[in-house]
Amino acid sequence: MIFFRSLVFIACLTCSVAWSSDSFDDLKMATSELKRKYPEVSFVSSLIADGAIDDSVRLQGRLAQWFVENEASCYGAFFVNSCLQDIKSKRRQLLPELKQIEFAAKDFKRQSRVFSGDQKSVLDQMK
Repeated sequence: MIFFRSLVFIACLTCSVAWSSDSFDDLKMATSELKRKYPEVSFVSSLIADGAIDDSVRLQGRLAQWFVENEASCYGAFFVNSCLQDIKSKRRQLLPELKQIEFAAKDFKRQSRVFSGDQKSVLDQMK
């Protein structure tokens, strides 16, 4: 009887991890689609850069929500620290990729503002 209970307990733990990994797989797929949609060389206008920033921030919010939900579920698991380390490592996989897209778009916008300011000052000097 004790063996059966422990088997059910282990099955419940693995099911909760499997359910959360489906959501992580969706986030991982969405991140790869975002990287494919906005490669660093694709920023040719501020509108495209704004779209990349919005999409990246939205996906970062989904990742943060996933992390909070899974962090809360880890406290019901037997191996709490192991579960927390697993979800933190998964978050560390995706967060830098999302930040890279956001930073590249912001960098383009910053360079674009500097360039337009330089053009304006050159035109003012020519007058």
